[in-house]
Amino acid sequence: MVHQEQINLSTKGHGDMHDLTRRVNQVVKNSGINTGMCEIY
Repeated sequence: MVHQEQINLSTKGHGDMHDLTRRVNQVVKNSGINTGMCEIY
């Protein structure tokens, strides 16, 4: 099974950082997949 989802966000430029942990966690949880890998680009 494969699940793909996109998270869009704006940055203020080079070096701007965002904590995506909660958002990625929610995507994984909503996917219904119990075992696998999560790749973020």
